[in-house]
Amino acid sequence: MDSVEIARRTAADLHALAVSIGFDPSDPYAFAKGAAGERGLTVEQAAPGSASLNNGRATYIPEDDLIIHENKGSVFDCAFLVAHEIGHSELGDAAVATAKDVEQTRAAEPSPVGMDRVVDYGRRQRREVQMDLFARELLLPRPLMRRMHLEDGLTASQIAERMKAPFDVVAQQLIDALLLPEIEPQESVRREASLNTEQATAANHRGAAYLLEAGPGTGKTQTLTERVVQLLDEGIDPRRILVLTYSNKAAGEMSERIALKRPEGAAAMWMGTFHAFGLDLIRRFNTEFLRRQGQSAGRSGSGLSHRSGRTLVWVADRAGTSPHRCSGDQCRYPCCASGLRPARARRGRARCTGPRGHLSDQ
Repeated sequence: MDSVEIARRTAADLHALAVSIGFDPSDPYAFAKGAAGERGLTVEQAAPGSASLNNGRATYIPEDDLIIHENKGSVFDCAFLVAHEIGHSELGDAAVATAKDVEQTRAAEPSPVGMDRVVDYGRRQRREVQMDLFARELLLPRPLMRRMHLEDGLTASQIAERMKAPFDVVAQQLIDALLLPEIEPQESVRREASLNTEQATAANHRGAAYLLEAGPGTGKTQTLTERVVQLLDEGIDPRRILVLTYSNKAAGEMSERIALKRPEGAAAMWMGTFHAFGLDLIRRFNTEFLRRQGQSAGRSGSGLSHRSGRTLVWVADRAGTSPHRCSGDQCRYPCCASGLRPARARRGRARCTGPRGHLSDQ
């Protein structure tokens, strides 16, 4: 169960609680305010552009248990903003959270192909994706949509009219409810053996970096899971925890294990692959990389920049003299040996001229 699904499950549970108390989901704004009130949150309105909105459309101020949203748009638009900020409260955001670009019809699934599959969004954007889906699930939970369509025989237009919601939002939620596979809740947490001495030492370590060398089947995932759980129990902000693995499968397993033990924390922390994290950094800080590459030109070091639509990686050997551009199919230097040669070099159209460190296109 990934962090997005955890957020949606939390929202669906809150919807069920609000209904049991007596709030009517067909009145979306009153329903959202009622759900907020049950969580001890006060909801206030403000004019668009007001300073209290912190340059956004809505904001959550945790120290005051306060949600402020702009009084603009339909009743559902205002309800969605409130529900969005309830998500920040429910999923453990301890700092002020401001909604600037909400998207009510956001797709639940990540990009299936290409670079967007490696890293969909930056850290803050991923959090806002969770909140948008939380808000939609709180106001229009998938089980309710499924029941209204299949059992009550209502069309998307009829559901939209009854729930006072935009047709596009209802249609997207119906797609999620009817076409996406339903993730069955886990009845029990996987039974795990107690950590051995070496595993416990690694899980309990705090302070300087700790290198643990272990082969397959030695309990690396269990050890890392226990370490993360301990950090959460010690009060560490989950948004300040970064968990990286080498494969999407391993990242998914790690997310699942942590979610079973600490679902709120798992929903907030960044878990993924080294490749996703690296690409995320390059996308968000490419101008800084460009500047560093320019400053390091003509001397030994490392840099990365975008040039002519390609990434340039400076690979220097121990001697580390000034860089040379690699352009050969027969290059014996590290970057080419590791597969970083350009396509034209792999086709044998040129040769390497660099005796030491050199640049390689990829």
